[in-house]
Amino acid sequence: MTRMLNMWGLRSARSGRKYEKTRPALRWAGFSLVEVMVSIGLLGLMMIVLSGAVSTVSQAWTKGLGRVDGISQARTALSLVQRDLQSIVLRREVPAFVDDVGKPAFAFYTEVNTGSNSKRRLSLVQYFMSNTNPAVVRRACLAVNFPTGSNPANTSLINASGSVPTIPGVAEFHPSVTAPAEATNLGEGIVKFSWQYVTADGRFSDAFSYNYNDPGDPANSRAVVVSLLVLNSSGLQIARATGTLPVLLSAFSGSPQADQTWCNKWNSAMESPGFGNGLPVPVHSGLRAFELYIPLSHALTTH
Repeated sequence: MTRMLNMWGLRSARSGRKYEKTRPALRWAGFSLVEVMVSIGLLGLMMIVLSGAVSTVSQAWTKGLGRVDGISQARTALSLVQRDLQSIVLRREVPAFVDDVGKPAFAFYTEVNTGSNSKRRLSLVQYFMSNTNPAVVRRACLAVNFPTGSNPANTSLINASGSVPTIPGVAEFHPSVTAPAEATNLGEGIVKFSWQYVTADGRFSDAFSYNYNDPGDPANSRAVVVSLLVLNSSGLQIARATGTLPVLLSAFSGSPQADQTWCNKWNSAMESPGFGNGLPVPVHSGLRAFELYIPLSHALTTH
């Protein structure tokens, strides 16, 4: 009995003491070194996974912003081109899509308004790449008067001989002219601006052509395809800082094939295996190609 009481920490009455329970010694709980090391390892693994997820989300967010930036740039430029072409004047005595020496150019006349006056108000519009900034497309506009009912050879819209269709006013867009026509930038980031014409039989052509004596000629131009190659703002900034913009543009040299638009050609170049080698990732990944088909049938007449 005494032994059993001692096991429970009690004392018998023989000792002259009352039975009482003794408090056992306290044990302080803690982690072992192995447990601490395992916890630290798991925490580090979780941090690595979390940092990778954050990096992925951040890259996706940046790419999304760049894509939106490129789409916004292209939409602004193409909408303005479409608006101008919807009011284009195409007549046999009014040349279109040529410069002052008869070479192909994205220059044409648009009708501002019509009234009862003997003169029609026209605007000479031209789109061209800036000669000082390789990533900017400019739009120039010059107001002119077209005397109706007069001999076309005597107007200021075409050359005096009339043998070679030209637009003399286009020369005023050149920077060397003392008082050049008003020109505005269509924002930065458009590194390529090209166009083609779609004939009545569905072929692509680099030059505008229309036989006013035979409107049914299958070689007549019926639409314009405008193509833009756009580099988003972050990619453009890095390309300028690293001086890699000329290297980037060199990947898009040459002309499209007979069945290709400029947009198709640029997309093919960007999908090639070696594209972007030696270039910063934001530069070659920030490119997008856009195109817009704009019909000309509303402006073509037999006059």
